[in-house]
Amino acid sequence: MKLTPYILESLYLCMAACHPMRNWDLPAPELITFKVTREIDAMATYRYDEALDRPHIITISRLKNEHFDTVQRSLAHEIVHMSFWKTGAWDKHGKAFRTRTRQVAREYGWDSLEL
Repeated sequence: MKLTPYILESLYLCMAACHPMRNWDLPAPELITFKVTREIDAMATYRYDEALDRPHIITISRLKNEHFDTVQRSLAHEIVHMSFWKTGAWDKHGKAFRTRTRQVAREYGWDSLEL
């Protein structure tokens, strides 16, 4: 699949409108930079930088996400991270993070351990 920032933004809009993400007060897509890279060390990343006009940055590696399902799961994982940006705990994989990944996995029919 030819992955583009536009595809990532469109997938984000879809996921953000669905349960359980629609209840998480996620940022508008205008505040998010969607990037596609050729990163070999990470499938995807989320970063928050309040100094930027678009402080939320979601990056997906096209080298690590070849199929549509993988892209969806990687994006969902980063959206879960982003859902904690107001608490400052967006870079953690703690109990609250695992609770949300289980909610997403249950809703989308995925294995929560793959998120």
